[in-house]
Amino acid sequence: MNAEAIRLFGLGGAGGKIVDAVCAATGGVLPGYALDTEKAALERLTAVTSLLLGETRFNGLGSGGDTAAVRMAASEESARFPALFEGVSCAIFVVGLGGGTGAGLLPELLRAAYDRNVRTMVFSIRPFSFEGNERLRAAGISAQSMAALGDVRFFLSNDDLAGNVPEATVPEAFARATETLSAALTLLWRLLSKPGYLNLSPAMLLSILSAGRGTAELALARGAGEGRSDAVISVLAANRALGLQGRTASVRGALCGILGGADLRLAEVGEMARYIGEQLSPGTAVHLSTVLDEALEGRLEVVLFLFHEWEPMVPDAPAEPLPAPAAAASAPAVSHGTHAFPDDAAWPVSGGGPSDTARELIAQDGKRIQGRFDQTAPIYYRSQQLDEPTWRRRRLSIDFR
Repeated sequence: MNAEAIRLFGLGGAGGKIVDAVCAATGGVLPGYALDTEKAALERLTAVTSLLLGETRFNGLGSGGDTAAVRMAASEESARFPALFEGVSCAIFVVGLGGGTGAGLLPELLRAAYDRNVRTMVFSIRPFSFEGNERLRAAGISAQSMAALGDVRFFLSNDDLAGNVPEATVPEAFARATETLSAALTLLWRLLSKPGYLNLSPAMLLSILSAGRGTAELALARGAGEGRSDAVISVLAANRALGLQGRTASVRGALCGILGGADLRLAEVGEMARYIGEQLSPGTAVHLSTVLDEALEGRLEVVLFLFHEWEPMVPDAPAEPLPAPAAAASAPAVSHGTHAFPDDAAWPVSGGGPSDTARELIAQDGKRIQGRFDQTAPIYYRSQQLDEPTWRRRRLSIDFR
């Protein structure tokens, strides 16, 4: 993936600072944009392209927490957004919650990205607990409104990113939180751009983002010197915020990156892979990538992206003959277009496969609508096969009894 194919967007003050740190760590090779309504915040950034929005509405002084006004400003200036995604395959958004700007800008930017079939990752960050109830309340409201925005969605907190170290000063706490997430995103860039024995190809990343659409979590651990692999495992085992403890039961897919210098040993890679595999449920799809980077000489770093939803695009299985229609049910039926359902259908919905009655009705309906289209290629949209019934794509059971 070339430098232009992946692009970072920092929305609001916190998002802009983190993206600026990532772009600085990559030497300016990775393109990044910071979008804000506060001119002074943008002027403090050095490694990104800054875009001031809502200048006539906010006079460059910030939104004052008015998310609705930011959304109006973003809608008014939406003509500026399509050019940001030209030639882009993957867009990563970092959004600080609680200030109003990030949550107000995100919907319009995602709309422009989707119009160009760009895969998206959204990292939303809640404020520190010491920032006050009002800011936390505003962040909670924003998080609810953003619950379904983006292909892959991470919800993080500054407390977790900073390591919840009470003795740290306020500037140190903010710096630690910024450094942690920027380090994780920098590691993702290294997985794509640096040589390794198990490379993460651009096509594989896009495939993983397609299969893992939904909520996800981040894990990060680092060690240095002798015993560095033990240090990494210790962090993964003990850290509830950025480790694996208590977080893997519902994980269905994972992207694991193991990064080190030229002194990275095969035994260390095997030890990391074995430990991570033991923490995940059987059947979890794990994509392992390793990188050798001279900048990491003497160090070992592990980053994991854990996906709670996993639906890989797979080739269609050979068509099987449809079962013979069962005898008609004795219950009276009412016709609804081309479908016939029992008159007293209760329509309960639950997880699992279809009931026997539903399977018979679907089989009959399949014969009716397939016709001359049975040899056409399936239609996919964002990794979902639209030719499949909704109940199958959503893993629902519809009981007509």
